[in-house]
This record gives sequence, C-alpha cells and structure tokens, in this order.
Amino acid sequence: MVYIQQLALDLGFEHNLHTFETFILGENAEIVSILKKLFSKPLSKSPSRMIYIWGEAESGKTHLLHSINAKAKQKNDLAVYLTNKNKLIDFTFLHKPCLYCIDDIHLMDENQQIAVFNLINEIRNEPKSAIITTGNLAPKNLVMREDVRTRMGWGLVYQVKELNNYNKKLAMINNAKSRGINLDIEIADWLLNNSYTDMNSLIDVLNALDIYSLQEKKPISLFMLKRMLKEWAA
Repeated sequence: MVYIQQLALDLGFEHNLHTFETFILGENAEIVSILKKLFSKPLSKSPSRMIYIWGEAESGKTHLLHSINAKAKQKNDLAVYLTNKNKLIDFTFLHKPCLYCIDDIHLMDENQQIAVFNLINEIRNEPKSAIITTGNLAPKNLVMREDVRTRMGWGLVYQVKELNNYNKKLAMINNAKSRGINLDIEIADWLLNNSYTDMNSLIDVLNALDIYSLQEKKPISLFMLKRMLKEWAA
C-alpha cells in the first residue's frame, strides 16, 4: 500500500483545514460544544479551564486542538499548540490570556511532562487562560508521571468516539466542500472500501487528489483517483 501521508507531504500539503466546521460530530457533540464555549464567554466563567480529551489514534483529537487554534486566530485570541516535538522552552507560561493545547501527552518524555505539570500550576492561578490536553487513554490508565497523570483528571474529561463509516463519508465530503470541491459520494465510498479506514489517511488521499486534479487541469473523478493511486504504486 502506498504511503499516502508521505506522498501528500511531498506534494506540499499542510493540514490547514482542521476547523470546528470540518469536524463531523458523530457522538462527540458535547465536547465540541464545551470547546466552543471557551470563546463565547470570559474563561474565568467557563465550565472548566482544564479539559482532557482521550481516544484512539485517528479519532479526531488533533483535529479538535487545531480547531481551537483556528478559532483563536479568527478571534485574534492567543493559542499555543504543543506536542512532544516541541522544545522545553516552548512550554513556558506566557503570563497573558492564552489557550494552551497539549497534544498526545502520553508521547512526551519526563522533562516535557514536568513542563506540562508546571504549566498547569501556572494556569490554575491565571483565570484568563485554559489548557486542553489530549492522550490515548483515560486519566486512570495513563502510563506516565503520577503527579501529571492525576492532573489530567482534575478538570473535564471526555472520550472522543471514532466515527462510523457513514460519518467518515460525510467527513470526507465536508472536508472537500470546505475547499470548494463537490466530492461525489461514489468517490468517498470507493476510498473507504478500497484504501484506508482512518480519517487522517483518507483526508490525505483527498488532499493529494485535489493537487493532482489541479496539475491535470481536470475535475476530480473516480477514474482520476484510481489513476493517481496506480501511478503512485508503480
């Protein structure tokens, strides 16, 4: 099978379409509603300024964090997105209102976990800031420093439920629509039944197909999709 994600990167694509509008709710309406409320009132009056989101890989956790950053940018608010790829200095508390988005905390080393621990303590004393963290397991099952693990359960805790096949098709069509593409349901069906089942890879295929169609100067079709994949596999 072709390594779609790398090919998409080679074509110059960046994940810039992860917004609340392109996120298909499925069984996750409550957590999306809570995250949106971070922007609708002073953070000091929000239900919680500490939110932990957990779920399996490709369930949409990263999409939600990027959605927060996109919304913050739209409203001229400050948001910081951090992963295990960041340096320790990036975890420094900014002493100004900010939404801190910590992705995949279970992948962070001990020093990074300590940095998150210190950041949480700072945010608790700053009523205009909040921290949203994601991980692969519920707080009680996380394998990490005990002091950090317990803090994941201090605020609101939500599990992101993976989309069923019907909603995955909707997600593909919705993602394409956000870029001005009317994706035929036949293409979404074929992709789900003949390529990948995780959303990141499915969207990567669509992104690459979008670029491919621009290069070919022809509208997207199922024939074009099959031809592109055949060329890549050659």
